Amino acid sequence: MNPPTALEFTAIDFETANRDNASVCQVGVVRVESGMVVARDSWLVIPPTGVESDDFDPGNIRIHGIFPSDVRKKGITWQQSLDRLQTFSRGTALVAHNVSSDRGAFEAACLASGIAPPALRWEDTLVIARRHLQLENYKLPTVAAHVGIRKFKHHDAAADAEACAQIAIHVANEIGASDIDDLWPVRKRSSSTAQHLYYDRASTAKSSELPQPSADADERHPLYGQMVVLTGDLDDMARWDAFEAIAAVGGIPQKGVTLKTTVLIVAGYDRIPANYNPSLGTGKERKAGEYIERRGREITFIGASDFREALAWAPAEDSYPPAVLDLEDDNPGQPEVEPVYGPFTNEHG
Repeated sequence: MNPPTALEFTAIDFETANRDNASVCQVGVVRVESGMVVARDSWLVIPPTGVESDDFDPGNIRIHGIFPSDVRKKGITWQQSLDRLQTFSRGTALVAHNVSSDRGAFEAACLASGIAPPALRWEDTLVIARRHLQLENYKLPTVAAHVGIRKFKHHDAAADAEACAQIAIHVANEIGASDIDDLWPVRKRSSSTAQHLYYDRASTAKSSELPQPSADADERHPLYGQMVVLTGDLDDMARWDAFEAIAAVGGIPQKGVTLKTTVLIVAGYDRIPANYNPSLGTGKERKAGEYIERRGREITFIGASDFREALAWAPAEDSYPPAVLDLEDDNPGQPEVEPVYGPFTNEHG
């Protein structure tokens, strides 16, 4: 395969003033053309959620060092920020590390500003790092160090975007990817509107508005009766479509991890590796891990391929489903969830 001479994208990172995704206060971008960094930019943003002192969480300030006075002096509005980003990116795909966080911030800021989030292509360096690199963990500083960036100002949007760009370039060179579609094969969505609905439907719907379990679902299905949460983006299914698929087989989709959660789909993995450690993952992974360790909850972590296999399950005569379930011989009709990190199996208890 040829070197990544056609590799083009814009790496991006956001910092926020508080826990509200819409509170964007800094943007960092790096444009890559022909497999090389050709432009950089960063700017402060007046958060759509407000710019008063109590709009900035002290914890966030400790992390990124941005104060309300900084954005009042030098910040631009979100509309101006959006215009600047679109001019800079020149229509290229946006790439971030743990993209669900940055994409969520982008789309939340749009909605908070009364702007319909534009339909853009988003890709994730966390996904390709997990897929192609063997590391202790896949946090941005760890992956950045692996590709040769030993020191950078983590949580500065410009520095994080630069690290993200270099990770993508490194992986492209490692695997011989010539363009962005080699790094992230184009996804097939189940509907033309799924991409646009990523944030404003799946993420803004109330729990009561999520798809409800089908009354016709097979009680033997591996996801039947399970409280299921998704973290990350599935390559071939929009988040709302995943919710509907879970409900169709009798599962109960959840937006976030709670004490009732029994299954967490980690979309960044095809299958959960043997050395998996949820404390090094996304916020949902960390929370689920804490519930297991500290609260004694039973939560099973599964990868994207495990999830697809579960959805494809069909009953055979006198059989019960392989799953996150352990079907005990003395009571085969009552599934029991095992707190394990791993794929579905074809073994019964």
